[in-house]
Amino acid sequence: MFLDPVFIFGLRLGTAGAAIATALSQLVSFTILLIMCNTHRDTISIRFRNFRPSLKRYSRILYNGFPSLGRQGIASVATILLNRVAGGISPDPAVANAAIAAMSIVSRYVMFINSAVVGFGQGFQPVCSFCYGAGKYRRVREAYFFCGKVATVILLVLGGISMLLSHSIIRLFRAEDLMVVKIGTTALRLQLCTLPLWGFYVMSNMCTQAMGYGLSSTIISSSRQGIFLIPTVLILPRIFGILGLQLAQPVADVLAFVLSTFMMRNILLRLKALPDKPHPLDPA
Repeated sequence: MFLDPVFIFGLRLGTAGAAIATALSQLVSFTILLIMCNTHRDTISIRFRNFRPSLKRYSRILYNGFPSLGRQGIASVATILLNRVAGGISPDPAVANAAIAAMSIVSRYVMFINSAVVGFGQGFQPVCSFCYGAGKYRRVREAYFFCGKVATVILLVLGGISMLLSHSIIRLFRAEDLMVVKIGTTALRLQLCTLPLWGFYVMSNMCTQAMGYGLSSTIISSSRQGIFLIPTVLILPRIFGILGLQLAQPVADVLAFVLSTFMMRNILLRLKALPDKPHPLDPA
């Protein structure tokens, strides 16, 4: 946040400055985490003597990590496609540029809220994986529903506040461009309508990944900003114009929620049918 204006405006590097700032911030974050992992006794330290690569290990890492790759990679593709469709939404260049700017602003703002929910879900993941590995399947289900409800309440509060301030939020970015404010305000309000659905959607994604359901987790993680968003971006603007562009993400959110609920329901039913494993120290 601090390096962006320094490199973009202070050093006049433009887009290249933003890229350099991002790379430096990632390097600093990596260094901090590396130091913490190797200086605290209660963490797993990184040691080259423990490096024993094998095909089985890499296969498992890729299988469990592919959902994260799918979530981030396909989101980038969908964003590029969204910008291209927005750029051709009108023969008037002023309207097309306004649509690109408005949708970019909405995406960035919604990303802030999404990051908070994803962070909460990442806190849920170790609890889920630990309990699943220990055979405490009832606790996995309880943790899933608890975190899903808490995330939904948080999203309802944030969504309600953002809905009331939606016009002002867009004006913070481009107050001088009335077209951007108009398009962005409507798009933001439509996306906020489906915001509460993210709670259980994100927890379903995190839960399946933590339990090793790589394929299910990849499908869920790729659905919101890929499997469903790409078709809605391609189809709805052709039918409804700018409104279709504004509706693309909310419609994708609803479809992704339905899919994740269906897939998670089957997994939860299987967990419910499994008896909890006894603790080794429990009396026989």
